[in-house]
Amino acid sequence: FVPCTLCWYQRIAMYPLVVLFGLAAWRRDHGIRPYAAVLATVGAGIAAYHYLIQRFPSLDAGSCSLGVPCSTAYVLQFGFITIPYMAFSAFTALAALLWLDRASADPVPSPSTNQE
Repeated sequence: FVPCTLCWYQRIAMYPLVVLFGLAAWRRDHGIRPYAAVLATVGAGIAAYHYLIQRFPSLDAGSCSLGVPCSTAYVLQFGFITIPYMAFSAFTALAALLWLDRASADPVPSPSTNQE
């Protein structure tokens, strides 16, 4: 199937995350957190909006073309899991992992044990 406009926007947010996380893992660099957090948050917002459009087609404000409607759910598992739902889950999981990494990467300095 041909992806709709919102699917493309979600991909635009997800694909750079693969590169950012790959480079960060290779270089052991935690400095990508702000950039990755922005992409994950924006992607989660787009995916949530897309999921709402699929569940409630009347919410569509003309963000998609008539040829490839955003309200069509090409995958529907268990009555609620669609591709935007899976994307939202992935973006949310990545944002949560970034938040947990922030908490573990900024340890509180311990008091000095220097005895004189």
